[in-house]
Amino acid sequence: MTSAILSLATWILLVGLALRHLRAAGYSLHVGAVLVALFSLQLAAAFSANTLHALLLALALFLMAKAALEFAVMHSARGVIALSLSLAAVQVASPAGLMVSAVVVPSLAASHGASRGKNAGLLLLLLFTPLVSAAIFAYLAREFPFDPWAHMAGPLDHLLQPQLFDRMNPRRGGLINAIALIAGAFPIWWMALNYRRARIVAVIASAMVIAIAVAAWMQRSYPLGAFVPAVGGLSLLAIAEIEDAPHRAQRAIAIASASVMVSWLLLMAPL
Repeated sequence: MTSAILSLATWILLVGLALRHLRAAGYSLHVGAVLVALFSLQLAAAFSANTLHALLLALALFLMAKAALEFAVMHSARGVIALSLSLAAVQVASPAGLMVSAVVVPSLAASHGASRGKNAGLLLLLLFTPLVSAAIFAYLAREFPFDPWAHMAGPLDHLLQPQLFDRMNPRRGGLINAIALIAGAFPIWWMALNYRRARIVAVIASAMVIAIAVAAWMQRSYPLGAFVPAVGGLSLLAIAEIEDAPHRAQRAIAIASASVMVSWLLLMAPL
C-alpha cells in the first residue's frame, strides 16, 4: 500500500514537472498536455519492473538534467547545490542508481570542464556531495544490512509481461538492454545533433547506458522497464529544446509519439 501511494505521488510529480518545463519552454497548454500524456505512456513501463524504483530513478534523472541545463546557463551557488543534490539523490532512487551516478558525475565534469576550465573550483564543489554520499552508502552497506528499498515492493510490480531478455544470462541480457535503450533514446541523440543544450541531456542519457553496460559486465542485469521511464523523461527534456518554428508543436508531438512506440516495441518484444 505504501509503495503504491509513493509510486502514484512520484508519477504525479513527474507529470507536473514535465508540464511546467514544457510551458516554460514556450509550448501551449494543449500541446504540453499531449506531450505529457505521451510521456505518461512511457512512465507506465515502470509496471514491468519495480514500479517505485523505476519512477524514482526517472524523477532523479529528470531533476538532474534540469539542474544541469540551468547550471550550464548560470554557474550560481544555487545551481551547484541543486545539481549536487540531484546527483546524490539518484544513488538512493534505485538499486542501479549508485552506478548510474558514478558514471554521470565524471561525464558531466568532463563535459563542462573541457570548455570551461575556469570553473574547476565549481566543478570540485559539484562533485563533493555525490562523492561523500557514495562513501556513506558504501560504509553503511558494509557495516550494516543497509537496503532502504528492501521492503518497498508493491502489488503493481511486474504487472506487465514480459521484460525483454529477462531469461538470458545477466551479462548478455544487460548488454542487450543497453543497446535497446540506445535505440529507445533516439530523440535525445537527434536533438543533440541540432541543439547545443540538448547535448547536456545526451551526456546524462549516455552515462545511464554506460552504467547499465558496466553493471552487465559485472553480472548484474536490471529489467528494461526500470529505465524506460527515465529515457522518456530525458527525451521530453530534449524535445522541449526544439526552437520556435511554424511546425514546432507538430514536430515535438511526432517525435514523442515515435519515442513511445519504439519504447513499447522494445519492452514487449518476444524472447
